[in-house]
Amino acid sequence: MDPSSIAKSAWLSLTNPDEEGLPTNIPHPDMEPLRNPPPSEPKDGWTYHMFIHLDTLEDLELVLSPGNMVQETSHPAH
Repeated sequence: MDPSSIAKSAWLSLTNPDEEGLPTNIPHPDMEPLRNPPPSEPKDGWTYHMFIHLDTLEDLELVLSPGNMVQETSHPAH
């Protein structure tokens, strides 16, 4: 993996939760992942611009390959 391809920043949005429905209307996302409808009106929330910091980038590609007994190597991230 090319370290320069790792995102340097990302947007994080936190919104207020939806109103809790009646017990018979509570969706089961594990059983029906597409059942949760989008919000019907705008939601209050916050958006933050996050800067991603990687202190160390570890190359585990050789370690995780079947049959390889190579020790992992670490490289400082740029």
